[in-house]
Amino acid sequence: MTIKSEKHYTLESEVKILQANVKELQSQLGAAHKRIVELGNDQNEELIKTKQLLQELKFELNTVKQKEQSLVQELQDNIPDVLDSRQVLKEGD
Repeated sequence: MTIKSEKHYTLESEVKILQANVKELQSQLGAAHKRIVELGNDQNEELIKTKQLLQELKFELNTVKQKEQSLVQELQDNIPDVLDSRQVLKEGD
């Protein structure tokens, strides 16, 4: 074998190794992209669930506030009118 052909075989093997490395890296990159999408979907689902919970809690809070306002109004309506006792005594004379 000549020096050129040995060098040629060495370069061919390096090229094949590099091509295999590129394929492996492309495969890893594809897997990483899939995982990123999965993680994004998980976060989106969690965000949607959190937003739904927030809406439910807001509705419940508003319901409780309305009930509170209603009870406060009822309490205020049941407070008897207060008369000035001095005024009653003057009229009674």
